[in-house]
Amino acid sequence: MRKFLLRFFIVGTCCNPAWVEAAQKLSFCYETWHPFAYVNEAGKAAGEHIELLKQALAMTDYQAVFIELPFMRCLKQVKNGQIDFVLHVDETDNFELINHPIGSWDLLLVYKFGQQKHLSVNEKNRSAKVLIARDYAYPQVVLDTLNTMAVEIIQKSFYTSNTEEVKRLFKLLEAGFVDAILVDKSWAEYEMSRQNIQVTLSEEILYSQPQYIGYVDRNRATAQKVYSALVAMSQK
Repeated sequence: MRKFLLRFFIVGTCCNPAWVEAAQKLSFCYETWHPFAYVNEAGKAAGEHIELLKQALAMTDYQAVFIELPFMRCLKQVKNGQIDFVLHVDETDNFELINHPIGSWDLLLVYKFGQQKHLSVNEKNRSAKVLIARDYAYPQVVLDTLNTMAVEIIQKSFYTSNTEEVKRLFKLLEAGFVDAILVDKSWAEYEMSRQNIQVTLSEEILYSQPQYIGYVDRNRATAQKVYSALVAMSQK
């Protein structure tokens, strides 16, 4: 009888969904970046990189929890230990990195639709204004390129929580407030297709930077398990 009760206790404990779920959650924060990570119409985390992580962690004992936040707040909460991991960081963000890229940040300039004259990266453009995000740590090579171009740099938050905010960002070109905006190629193409936004993308990518999952040192052991899951997923 004692053996039966012991066996029942072990099976019941191991199979209790609430206990397992509480013990195995990993939290990931991210800023909206279509088409890779965003909140869909049902209020759920969605996107190519979200699905990649869900599928990879499905092969482990972990369950992923995704939290959408402005980028700087996301970084702060990971550093403070409130969240386990941050999506889409690189060497400039001062985090430990899971050494398995999940995407690429491909920066280029976007112009007003139909604008014939584009800014030259090899010449001085002293009367031109270029809008960049104030929330991101751009690689030094990007800042050096803009400095060489001699443009006036204007900084603004690129955090957008809905389609109207995205439209307002691009309307700065149409209104002539700036001559170009520095954006990610995949994001711009996605928004152009989704909202029928008419702008012109430069054919030249100024800089391409692999993007990683970031963490702080106290999460190193767990990060290794996430790394192993991503590697296994890539080999399927």
